[in-house]
Amino acid sequence: MHAANTNRSIGIGTRVIDRAARPQQSGSARPLLSGLLVTAITLVGAALRIATINTRSMWLDETTAIRQASWSIPEMLAWMANNVHPPLFHTLLHYWIRAVGRSEVDVRAFAVMWGIIAIPLMYWAGRTLYDHRVGIIASLVLALSPFFIWYSQEARMYTMMLVFSLLATVALWKALNGHGRRWWIVYALGAAAGIMTQYFSAFVLLGQAYYVVTRSSRKSAEAHGSDTEAPRSWRRIVPTLREVPELRWWLIASAAAMLPLVWWLPQVLSHPELFRGTSGAFNYGGAPPKLGIYFNELILIPVEAMFGFHAETIMRNLVSMWPLLITLVFISAGMARRLSGSTAYLAATGIGGAAAIVALGQWQPIILASPPCRFRW
Repeated sequence: MHAANTNRSIGIGTRVIDRAARPQQSGSARPLLSGLLVTAITLVGAALRIATINTRSMWLDETTAIRQASWSIPEMLAWMANNVHPPLFHTLLHYWIRAVGRSEVDVRAFAVMWGIIAIPLMYWAGRTLYDHRVGIIASLVLALSPFFIWYSQEARMYTMMLVFSLLATVALWKALNGHGRRWWIVYALGAAAGIMTQYFSAFVLLGQAYYVVTRSSRKSAEAHGSDTEAPRSWRRIVPTLREVPELRWWLIASAAAMLPLVWWLPQVLSHPELFRGTSGAFNYGGAPPKLGIYFNELILIPVEAMFGFHAETIMRNLVSMWPLLITLVFISAGMARRLSGSTAYLAATGIGGAAAIVALGQWQPIILASPPCRFRW
């Protein structure tokens, strides 16, 4: 029995890797190496974001944010309640401007700061959900991606939203996997801050809610499945708070995360244009877009993330490589063969959020305001 335990193997596709044959690093070498790598990646990402921070002029949304953040807090909150954004970013930017200044570099430095913080957080997320290697790759992609560099340099709330979304995502995963109740507190704080930074954070939380509910349903069904005498009833499918304690803690943490909305939503819901469909400030007079799938647009998003924004001819050539991307996906699927729990968690978070965006976009067209990609397939 002892020999079997010391010579366990891990099957990956058709390959077998013997753990005993793998070289082991010392306990202190791995954290030190990881720390040095993450520090270096973060410094490179910071340099790329700072070096070109003033190479383009402010655009409309940035100047609007600066103007709103320059008002007094009561005046700003009254205006934000009739706007399309929650107030946390503008409130923090208000105090940043008072302390640092309101030049282009001063104001954009606030967003850059959040963009830099996101780099080690991305490593933490990759390491927590997978391993050290995935964390390094993920943080490197975030640090070097022209897409993320671009939005880190905008005086907007996007990088701040990314930080809180990463925090909530990792905290929820840790809480669900028994790392301590303190992670439910971290999840509640991250989710609350995300919602009060950008309403689209709710789509991430909806995807996570889908994962938690389906996971709890499966655990509840497995618990009843062990009893052959149990009748086939709704209890075999619908989870109960007694059977799945993490579901109870998730409900409590989610309720806590929504507490700021108890103060904020009544002010937003009083806006006269909110429920007028396609007219008014929330929709800029736009009509609901037709619901369609543009395959090349789905490919364009990761292409922009990796290579940035370029001339139409260049983007067309990059997007045309989508058959290669599909081939790599099939090869990866053949190697993995089984979806891991962390991959299912991230997939549910992304797909569930995207489905919510499409559904709500039929009610409020501004949610789907981005024009369809011209590169149709």
